[in-house]
Amino acid sequence: MAVPFTRLASEAIENYGSKKAYDNLRRADAIVAALAGGGGIKFAKAGEVQMATGGTAFRQRTLYGQNSNVAHRGRSATIETNDDEGYTMSEVPIRVLDGSIVFNQVELDMVQGNPAISEGLVEDKIDQFASTWVQVGADALRQGTPGANDPFTLLPDANTGTVNGILIDRTPAQQATDAATTAGISRGDNSWWRNQYSNTSYDLTTQAGRRGLDLDVYWPCVRGLGEGFDPNVGVCARVIIASLGSGVDTNRRTDYQDASGKAYIGVDTIVLKSATLYPDSSTRFLNGTAGKIALINTRGLMLKVLKGSGTTVKDMLDQRNNLGGLPIYWKQGGAKQFENDIDSLKWVKIGYVSYNLMPLSLQDHGLADNCT
Repeated sequence: MAVPFTRLASEAIENYGSKKAYDNLRRADAIVAALAGGGGIKFAKAGEVQMATGGTAFRQRTLYGQNSNVAHRGRSATIETNDDEGYTMSEVPIRVLDGSIVFNQVELDMVQGNPAISEGLVEDKIDQFASTWVQVGADALRQGTPGANDPFTLLPDANTGTVNGILIDRTPAQQATDAATTAGISRGDNSWWRNQYSNTSYDLTTQAGRRGLDLDVYWPCVRGLGEGFDPNVGVCARVIIASLGSGVDTNRRTDYQDASGKAYIGVDTIVLKSATLYPDSSTRFLNGTAGKIALINTRGLMLKVLKGSGTTVKDMLDQRNNLGGLPIYWKQGGAKQFENDIDSLKWVKIGYVSYNLMPLSLQDHGLADNCT
């Protein structure tokens, strides 16, 4: 059946409990939370936005080659003086996520005797917009096939040709012959531009399964022992959190019952080596009954955002989800300032963000897609 009350009716009827509406929208937004929590939201600086073929793009420099003049030599040997290459740029198009908040003047007229309700109409609209905002962004950032106006995805279905995504389901050796290109750089020609991958079945409730994931996927992402050269966040299916959590419970060495007799089973946060894990309820992280885990180093993969003009930091909000992630820039004024539609009774507020996933490296990230 249809819902029994309209939005306006639910606002105007006074014999109900809390004014705050409970949120029944989906909460599959871990990818945004992971990037935000790992410091992966970066605002573009001068020089990082360039005109490219077909429109504007984010560009970021990356170092990929050594100085070939550095070597051990005899004290009288001639030192080579090659003028090496070794720097290039990755390039991704700027994508725009936008939307509008609309309410009708007649609605305000209908509740004009109660200013608290008329104010509530606006607040409800803004709350609904903010809750929808992060969901639409998260869906796009992990879909299989990005559309023409969509950002790059973390989990692309394609693995040949132009791949507008990060973690393809091919091993680095396979990517060497796949002739795929991402962000303008060939995966086949550049070993540092190939993500780690394993389809091996890992039972994470067992020590052997955890060892396999560690050895086959996590450690290949780590290039050195310097700070920041290992994955710091992971986005995964819930089955992975459940399995790792059960392993923690099994291996506890002390009683987990407090003085009042309460028994605490499970853990709040799981960290795999240096990677804090974020469970994502999206089916994109499922492989049948098995789950996927994406290990990310946010130094090598960021959510690049074009800083908007004419707004303030406090208006870049995601208050409903509290993720500190995908900002909203308001085209006009603050969040509660609306413009009168010139040829109708509508009042309109427009929010937007210009952004994309920006890879600086692919070898620092990994995907395991058969974990139980």
